[in-house]
Amino acid sequence: MGNYSDDGKLHIMILNKSYIEALDLQEIDRMLTVFKRDGVKKYKNNIVFQVDGYDDDPREIFEIPEIKAFYKKVFDKYPYMLYFLSNVNSNDAWVLACLCNKHQTCSVVGKTNIDLKMQFDNNLLSQILNQTIAYMRQIRENSRSILKMRVRLASMLL
Repeated sequence: MGNYSDDGKLHIMILNKSYIEALDLQEIDRMLTVFKRDGVKKYKNNIVFQVDGYDDDPREIFEIPEIKAFYKKVFDKYPYMLYFLSNVNSNDAWVLACLCNKHQTCSVVGKTNIDLKMQFDNNLLSQILNQTIAYMRQIRENSRSILKMRVRLASMLL
């Protein structure tokens, strides 16, 4: 099962292997219910997903079909999830990488750099951006905040 802790600034959701493989969104549902009850704006850029149970797998998380399927289900149910994802340690980019069809990484002397080049299909990118912006308008985010979200997403894709 997934669970989350609140460190005062971030909500860290630990997604273990069985939770991911069961495509279980119950804890995410509960967390977002709390966010809605308490006022969603204070939770913007607040969620960090931590995948657990795949440490022995040599692939990156965006190469593991079960993780990709899990995040697809999350975004199918919550197409505005980008609003809540933190960019701490490129958490948002890693999650979005799981939705991508193609990836390119840069290697540095035996290490893979965290700097990913993602290739979304245009429909997916438009859907994520449009749903997130629509959600931000629905909760009455200001124009500056919406522009920052557009720039944030664009910077991940450059």
